[in-house]
Amino acid sequence: MRKALIGTLLSLGLITATCPLQAAGGTATVDFIAPERYTDSGYGERESAENLRALASHLQRLAGKSLAANEVLHVDIIDIDLAGHVRRIGRHLEDVRVIDGRTDWPTIMLRYRLERGGMTVLEGEETLSDMSYFLKLNTYPPSEILRHEKALLDQWLDTRILKRASL
Repeated sequence: MRKALIGTLLSLGLITATCPLQAAGGTATVDFIAPERYTDSGYGERESAENLRALASHLQRLAGKSLAANEVLHVDIIDIDLAGHVRRIGRHLEDVRVIDGRTDWPTIMLRYRLERGGMTVLEGEETLSDMSYFLKLNTYPPSEILRHEKALLDQWLDTRILKRASL
């Protein structure tokens, strides 16, 4: 079963890495490095795969609307710890992600490289986290999957990539 998860996630990474979303702006490639070792990318194989696909799609969409046409952002996701924690709730002991803003804030560890016209203009490795995620205004609706992680990536792209790349 673990091998099936690894195979699914690796193929997901290969798909997103080789088929970047092409838009009017730049592009992004996203690879998931050893996703079977992630701290918390979702509960179970299916949710984990859906979450990784959503994060890759989100980064690609951001690149398409934020980067110049000749820019490519390469992102390797090294670890993910989603906001909240899974708790068994109810008579039937269903697994539910509980987000209470106390100690389980979103954290994403990544390595990145921004290329402009084929030349590397910015690269690095960072751990993104937001301990006060629960207190901030989030522009994503409460029903949005991974809304806290998406807001974290939005902030990172805006403050670390776009502002630094323009210098």
